[in-house]
Order: sequence, then C-alpha cells, then structure tokens
Amino acid sequence: MTCPTCGTPTIPAARFCFACGASLPDTAGPDHEAERRVVTVLFGDLSEFTSWSEDLDPERVGVVTDRVLATLAAAVVEHGGHVDKLTGDGLMAVFGAPTAHEDDAERAVRAAARMQSAVRRVVEQESGGGRRLGLRVGLNTGEVLAGIQAHLSYTVIGDTVNTAARMESSGAPGRINISEDTYTLVGEQFVCEPRGKLAAKLAASGRTAEVVDAGADALPFADATFDTAVATLVLCTVPDAPAALREVVRVLTPGGRLLFAEHVRSAEPKVARRQDVMSPLWQILARGCHLNRETLAAIRAAGLEVEQVEDLEVPAVPRFASEAILGSARKPG
Repeated sequence: MTCPTCGTPTIPAARFCFACGASLPDTAGPDHEAERRVVTVLFGDLSEFTSWSEDLDPERVGVVTDRVLATLAAAVVEHGGHVDKLTGDGLMAVFGAPTAHEDDAERAVRAAARMQSAVRRVVEQESGGGRRLGLRVGLNTGEVLAGIQAHLSYTVIGDTVNTAARMESSGAPGRINISEDTYTLVGEQFVCEPRGKLAAKLAASGRTAEVVDAGADALPFADATFDTAVATLVLCTVPDAPAALREVVRVLTPGGRLLFAEHVRSAEPKVARRQDVMSPLWQILARGCHLNRETLAAIRAAGLEVEQVEDLEVPAVPRFASEAILGSARKPG
C-alpha cells in the first residue's frame, strides 16, 4: 500500500504516513478461519542496528527505521506477499497466505533480492557512528497453521516459521539465506551456493584461515583492516561492482593493494558487440558473470591507482568470453 497523498510506501497497520503525516485508510480485511497452508516465510533484520543507533539522536533513529521498514514492506507487497509483523528493526513476511500463487517461493526470493538492493541504497546514506548497517534475510518453505490469532490479526505459526527465523539469524549481512526446502523450489530459477563449501575446500587443503560469509558490498570489517585484497572473477560477477570496490577501498590500509584477475569488455568493437548480446545468457551459464563490464575504469573510479595491468586470454571458452585482465592497484596514502 502507498500513501494516497504523497505516494510513499507505507508501514503495515500504520494509521498515518511517516513521510507526510497524512491519515491512511483502514486496510483491515475479513477474518480468515485457521487452516493448514504451505507457504514461504521470510525474515529480514538489520544487523548491527543496536550498535549503530546507541549514540544517535532518537528522532534520527526513528526516521531511518521508518524508511527501512517501509522499504522492506514495499518489496513484500510488490511481489504478492503479506507482511505478518514488524520486529523492531526488521519484519516477517509470508508468501502463500492469505493469498496463494503457484510461484510463492520464487516471489519470496525476488522480494528478498529487492530488499537487499533497496536497503543498500538507504544504508549508503546512513553511516551512523562510523558503523555500517546490513540486512540479513532468511527464507524457509513448509506447512503452517494460518488464520486469525487471538481474534487480533492474521498470522501463521509452526516450525516452518521458527526455521525461517534461524535461517535469518545464521546468515550474513547482505546475503539471502534459504533452506533446503526453499531451494528445492527455486534452485532452477536462481544461482545458489551451498553454505560451507569454501570452508570445506579450505579444510581439505590443510591450510589455516578464517572463512567469513558476507556480501562483497557489505564487508563486516573495520576500516583500514587489510594490506591486500584479491579479486578473481569477482568484480565481473557481483551484482554491484562499484559498491564492492568502495568496500575494498574502505577496508584497505593506506598504501594497500588490490590484486585482480577479471573478465572485461573487449577493446575490439566487434567482440564487444558480441559480448553485449551474449552476456545475459552467459550470466545464467557462468553463475552471474558479466562479460562486458568496464572493470578497469571502475577500479580507477573507486579511487585506486592502477600499478600494472596485462591482457589475458581465458582458455577453452568462446572468443567473446576470453577477454580478461590481470593486475594490481594501490590505495593512495
């Protein structure tokens, strides 16, 4: 629902618009008898919210919270879901009750992706106390009991809900954590990676290191933590390469270096046009890889000084997918 006066997405059950203060119409619907339903439950929660807000003016905290909740709720409604409840600095949403669709699990994942991108834009503007906020999202699909609880509001209950909450709390900021039951329904529509896969490879190698599961655009590290960052087919694959590069710059110490090996857009016009045509299909075949990004320009735009770069040709792939670069860049200081 949006405010009829200013068009801003509203917070479920709110009586007034948080943006303009206009009175909102009563959206309460008819009662629903309790019934068993198969649904996908989504939990979204801001990480580090308590630490972020503790030293800030309560009015500012309230404004930011309202913006985030409205953003999350709008993503749910846009994809046909139901906002079950607000959780202070997040929400719980249901896809499949009270209104069911054949693709409710897919709708939930798409809503989660929209939440991440929308909240990311809000967070870019709100760095309170030098701490960074991030959104954790967890999804689970299964049977619930749905209906009016205690004659108050429509909700769903059951172990499916509890599992979805655990999926959210065990996830990483900037990521979408889905259960096996949800994956069974959406695995062919989305690129998914089993959790712990990298840790298992590391253990098998006999090397010692800490594996941190986090999105490239919301790294859970303090400023100026590392003297080296490595990106191998990362900047061509992440959804938002400029945001990832900003994070690299943030966590690098002055004088720190980025080592990279990445697909890039070809300097040859004919090959570049072929990349533009084939890139959407290649993203499906190669786990999100974009063949035609201007990666070197993006590295420079992020404030890094390119030290050296050489052209590479990726073997055993078509010509349009073989363009790559290898090099290093330095953070000034």
